[in-house]
Amino acid sequence: MQEMPKPKKTFLLKRGNYDMPGEQVYPNTPEAILPFAKNLPKNRLGLAKWVTDPNNPLVARVAVNRFWQNFFGVGLVKTAEDFGNQGEMPSHPELLDWLAVQFMESGWDVKALNKLIVMSATYRQDSRAGNSLGAWPTPSRDNRAGVGLRPCHDLEDQHRSAGQGHYLNQRVP
Repeated sequence: MQEMPKPKKTFLLKRGNYDMPGEQVYPNTPEAILPFAKNLPKNRLGLAKWVTDPNNPLVARVAVNRFWQNFFGVGLVKTAEDFGNQGEMPSHPELLDWLAVQFMESGWDVKALNKLIVMSATYRQDSRAGNSLGAWPTPSRDNRAGVGLRPCHDLEDQHRSAGQGHYLNQRVP
């Protein structure tokens, strides 16, 4: 895959119509997160270097949160799909930042991050509800009740959103 010798012009589309081009736009990134370095090319390679820059905390934080969510059912940021100002704040911001730094310093080693999480005291805690709790707790970021059910529910939601119009067969053959 190669860059075009001369990039195509890109325009804002009036009312989203492809045949109604508006103002011309140019490649750039949100300066509020991290300004785009002058020495980076304004192409996919430059964007990849900007995304993985050690001073850009967003990508590592999002990735770590997703891995955490895979293990615990809920991420350190509950709204994993929205890290912006519309989303929730992290339940443990220092832990999220520390894990993100560890992830970047390991060279983005997913296996090392997974090992770090599963070797933690948090992961090794017993998730079974004891009699002292009374009724079963509802799933939340503070406990792991129902974590094992999440993937099935996610699959069912994906199935319904694909327009199938019926639920998954929940009977065990």
